[in-house]
Amino acid sequence: MSHLDDSGKLKGFAPEAVNFFHKSGLFDWILVEADGAAGRALKAPGEHEPVIPSSTTALITVTGLDIIGKPLSEDTVFRSNLAGKLMSLAEGEIVTESAMVDFSSQVPDPFKGITSDSRRFIFLNKADNPNLIAAGGRIAEQLRQAGVLAEAVIVGQALEQIILQSLHKLTPAS
Repeated sequence: MSHLDDSGKLKGFAPEAVNFFHKSGLFDWILVEADGAAGRALKAPGEHEPVIPSSTTALITVTGLDIIGKPLSEDTVFRSNLAGKLMSLAEGEIVTESAMVDFSSQVPDPFKGITSDSRRFIFLNKADNPNLIAAGGRIAEQLRQAGVLAEAVIVGQALEQIILQSLHKLTPAS
């Protein structure tokens, strides 16, 4: 029995298994990478996504800031056609900070599948230079003004280690 799928990626546990682990009481934390973007900076989720275990207590959406200044295409954005509609961009147009804000505020409930008391965060990843760090801060402020329902926006990078550049509170913790 292989633990790898057809593309060579490690197979994960079904949401029901994660719920079983949670109910066992044996774990303080269970970290689940639920919905990858196939190596791209941004992913427009399908109607059936993300698949989130019902026992989720905190959810972090992740977007790569390195998409800023790049053309919208399937090479840079997973489901670029759908993402383009959310950002009001045509294929080949340059992804801007405003387009990223539009995307984040237009995606139909990126936190669907979690309970109302679950914590919600947005992680703007790949903030590895002063320009992208500043862009992350501007995007966070625009998301706050747009009333995006998340507790905070985290600007940083997660490669070999996690480096947090800034934290922007959006709504009070419940």
